[in-house]
Formats: sequence, structure tokens, C-alpha cells
Amino acid sequence: MSAIRFDPRGSFALLLALCLLPAVAVAGARSDAGDPGPVVETAQGRLEGRVEDGQHVFRGVPYAAPPVGERRWAPPAPMPGWSGERDASDYGNACIQPRPAAPTLYTSDLAPTGEDCLTLNVRAPAGARDAPVFVWIHGGSLQTGSGKNPLYDGPALAARGLVVVTINYRLGVLGYLAHPGLSAESAQGVSGNYGLLDQIAALEWVRDAVPRYRSYAPNHDRLPIGLSFEQVARAVSGFSVNLPGGSIRTGDGEVLLRTESQAYDRADFEQLVVRTARDGTTLYLRDVADVRDTFEDVDRASWFNGKPAAFVSIHAVGEQRVLDVEGKALDYLENLALPTGIETSVWDNRADILRSRIELLLRNGLMGLVLVFGVLVLFVDLRLAFWTTMGIPISFL
Repeated sequence: MSAIRFDPRGSFALLLALCLLPAVAVAGARSDAGDPGPVVETAQGRLEGRVEDGQHVFRGVPYAAPPVGERRWAPPAPMPGWSGERDASDYGNACIQPRPAAPTLYTSDLAPTGEDCLTLNVRAPAGARDAPVFVWIHGGSLQTGSGKNPLYDGPALAARGLVVVTINYRLGVLGYLAHPGLSAESAQGVSGNYGLLDQIAALEWVRDAVPRYRSYAPNHDRLPIGLSFEQVARAVSGFSVNLPGGSIRTGDGEVLLRTESQAYDRADFEQLVVRTARDGTTLYLRDVADVRDTFEDVDRASWFNGKPAAFVSIHAVGEQRVLDVEGKALDYLENLALPTGIETSVWDNRADILRSRIELLLRNGLMGLVLVFGVLVLFVDLRLAFWTTMGIPISFL
């Protein structure tokens, strides 16, 4: 991937996950290890988290009232306050979702699940002040996922000085059911957007819970050329994209048009246009950023059959034949010499699906030829039946 670092400070990577907000003193440690964990004051009450690897971690923090009972299929409501200190050392429920058929790098068993799931998790460097806040909204096609997936926990980002926030939001039918009866209950006359409203409520909680000092902005929020990081980010996301461009009808048929401007490496990103002045002057990304081809540092742990594992995906590209690629890959694995204690397993081989479909087509085709031959022999002529049956497969060659 290409990491983009802006001048003049060289400490902000344009990773475009979701948002950057200036933060101040997210949590203050109250005591050392072995004693009660760090405590933070929120609008609803005090939260007691835990210390992990020198970082302050608060999990299962409610940002809205539980969406149960009358609040089911309704916009998120403010979380009532509580007295005393609320334990924030463990994750809250994942929102109700189908269980994965098998664990993968991106999916795992997120139990327990429940409707009371509107919580978020915060991981911050100890004594963080004026730190950017990184908010991660998980994927999953609006059907699966959770902020408590270990892949999103963020210790590596927190070690670099960021405050990492991961959130839950309602999924599936509980988050996106649209129905005239529910729309009639809405002041806006709409329904089916509850999961999106949850995401907005979580972002508002982060905005309100993290104090902002305007003295932070001149140092971090704007570049010396008068552009904000948001403007640069919009320019990058707007120009680095592939889009359909319509079609042109010709005498020989219809020609589809498509713009291919997705940036993939340093050279591509450096050529992206950030701003064009009225006099024709063009400002490129290379003029305001130090673009480097490098690797993204992430902490990932993957398991297969209860053992630590590394996953390798093999794909056919271009004109390659899927079954040929599969055969060569299996031959390579069969002859691969591995150290003692390391073994290979083939999992999720989708070439099997293609092979079964081809076999089904061949069987159906053969049955169809027999049927055609039999009908023509009975009602027409043997020679005509023979040549017609022979001509059908030849016509596909």
C-alpha cells in the first residue's frame, strides 16, 4: 500500500479510515498496576477501565440507551446517567447477527450477542493529550461484525499516539428494516436507517466526550498552503476512483466507457490533483505530501483448526484458467517440503464449485443430445437424427 505523510510535521498518515479529531486527556490514571484502573468522567457518569501494555482501555462504553422494547426500530436515545463508577473493562454484546459458517481472518465467533449492544471501545495512550482520535466503523455488509473484533482493537495505533475508538451498531433486520408502519411512527416519515443513526450517535458521543482546544488546529489541522487535511483527503478520494462513463452506440454495437483513475502506488498518488487555480496552476499531491510505497503495520493473529496459522489466497487472473491454476497450486503443495510441525491444509477451494458446475452442464448436455436423437429417430429419420445430434456440439466449437 502507499502511505501518505503530510508536511510539515510528518506525523499524520492519510489512512482515511473515518475521522480525525483533536483529543485532550481522554483518561487519567488513578493508580498503578494491581489497583483500580484508570477512571474517566463522561456526561453519563464515571467509567473505570484497565491498563494494557501501558495503554488505557475502556470497553463496553454505552453511547445510547439499549434499543429494546419500545426503542426497537427507533432512533437511538441518549443513555441515562449512572451513579458511582461503571466497570468498563470488558466488551459489551455484539449486535444480533448470523454466526459465521467457519472462522476466517475477518470473521470469528463474537458471542455473546444481544439487542443491548450500542456500546463502543476506547484505547488511548496513557496521559494522552492533543492526540488525534481514530474512529473505526466495522464492515460486514450491514449484516455482521462488531467493534470487539480483535482485528480492530488498535494497540499498534495507540502505541503511535492515536486514541482508537471502535463501535457497534444495529445490524440486519434490527438496523435496516423499512416498513410503512415504522415510517408512520417516525417524525421524519422514514424507516430502515437505524444502524446509520447509531453510527451518527456514536460519532456525536466521541465529539462531545473528547474536549477540543482550538489552539490545536493551527498546528495540525491545516497545511502551510491553506488547505485542510479534510480538503486533501477529499481530493484524493475523489480522483482515485474507477467510474463507469456511460456508453456509445455504434453500427457494430454498444461500446461501454469507464474511467480508470484508481491510484495504486507512489507514482499514481503523486500525480493526483489536489487543487486547480483559476490561472491554470495545478497543485499535485506530491507538492504537499511525502508519498511512500511501504507496508501497513497491523497486529493480526489467525487460527485454523485451533492452531496458529498463516492464510494464503490463490486466484486466477487475466486469461488464466481456474482449474489449471488449481492443479498447479495443489501439485506445488504436494511436493512442498516443510519443517517439522508445520503442515498445509486446503480450505475454501472454490474451484470445486466451478468443476461441479461444468460436470452438471456436461451431464445435462449429454442427456439433451440423447433426447434430441431419440425424438428425431421416432418421428423423422435416422440419418437426420444422427447429423442433427452431431451438429449441435460442433456448433459450440
